[in-house]
Amino acid sequence: MGVEEGRGILALMGSGETSPTMVTLHRELAARRGGDRDAVILETPYGFQVNRDDISTRAREYFRKSVGLTTEVAPDADSSSIGTADHEGDRIRDRVRRASWVFSGPGSPSYALERWHTQRLGEILCERVARRHGVTVMASAAACTVGFAALPVYEVYKAGHPPVWLDGLNLLGTLGLPVAVVPQIWWVAEGRAAPSLFCIVPPAPIRAPPTSRLRVARPLSRRPSRRRKHDSA
Repeated sequence: MGVEEGRGILALMGSGETSPTMVTLHRELAARRGGDRDAVILETPYGFQVNRDDISTRAREYFRKSVGLTTEVAPDADSSSIGTADHEGDRIRDRVRRASWVFSGPGSPSYALERWHTQRLGEILCERVARRHGVTVMASAAACTVGFAALPVYEVYKAGHPPVWLDGLNLLGTLGLPVAVVPQIWWVAEGRAAPSLFCIVPPAPIRAPPTSRLRVARPLSRRPSRRRKHDSA
């Protein structure tokens, strides 16, 4: 049964979104998308990477071979070529707006948020969720962006920057959920995998900042406090 207009799906996943263990879930989501409209993979979160074409190719092959879904890639167009009056930018936004299935996954949350704001794709994603249109899958780094606040995992975990909050897309806010999402992400280094969650924030209950929109990035506590039940994150 396909997803009827007004009864869409927003699916959130951690890392490993294109692993064999996720095939069943992806098949179920794809089966519920309904119609023959485009299935679109957003390149933006990993658009800065030199191997972005390889990532896109492997993702398309995964969904084609394992899920039975033919996909197209919405490129991370340069901000100078995707302005308001640009026809290519309008075409990409319209494709994402109408697609029956949209997937976004690995990369950098902070890069994705900045680019989606410039490209006006963030507002298109919010619109999809608000009108309950189709299936929207946000995984790994992209999942970090769906709340009203977002954690810049690349800068914190890879570059050692102080933990801060960024303004998120607030997709969940359109569903009445004023929350921030910190998915479990696994980094593979030196032959061993390590979960990033507790390397970024302390393994205590995580409480999002109280405001619905953040004006200034807010530092995070690096270790649990014995005098406070909940550390800020």
